[in-house]
Amino acid sequence: MATASTAMLNVRMNRATKEAGDSFLAELGISVSELTRALWEKLARGDSEARREVERIMAPGVDAGQAEEARRKRAALDRADESWERLAAMVGERSGLGASLSDDKEALAEERLAYLQEKWGELA
Repeated sequence: MATASTAMLNVRMNRATKEAGDSFLAELGISVSELTRALWEKLARGDSEARREVERIMAPGVDAGQAEEARRKRAALDRADESWERLAAMVGERSGLGASLSDDKEALAEERLAYLQEKWGELA
């Protein structure tokens, strides 16, 4: 039987902000740990609603039109990534090049991340 593995998350912030946030969560009957675990679980599952909310919180100066355009572009890139996965699987099965395609996918993923970070910076 495999044992569960845990990790710790430490965050530094202004004391007054922490106390105000703790008070807010206490009114809801939620601990910081419970909220953090719930959010991380949703993000880890790829929950699109949680992702949009995090993006909204982290980019308050971005207007709705810009945010929607960024989501649209990100969705297009996600679809392209899915297409790459299918293509790599088909070609890899037929040619035995699966490993080298996997390496190419890593490079493409890094380029995609750099592109998204650049575009997100333009929207912020």
